[in-house]
Amino acid sequence: MNITKDTFEKSVVKTLSYRLSSSLITSMLIYIFTRQWKISFFIGGIDFFVKLIWYYAHERLWNHSDWGETLPKKGKK
Repeated sequence: MNITKDTFEKSVVKTLSYRLSSSLITSMLIYIFTRQWKISFFIGGIDFFVKLIWYYAHERLWNHSDWGETLPKKGKK
């Protein structure tokens, strides 16, 4: 049984921070292979927006699941 759920705001901040860091990694990897900043940031930008939407939806769907959660034992925090 789940005691707390993430708020909308927390999900948005987690989504943005995860996607920003992941898209920067993607851009850097593309640059390493192509040596072209324009292409690497273009692909990184597309990656950011597509996966931003997907990650947010995925996060909110999992927030409705109690799977893998346990209640804290009595007397412990």
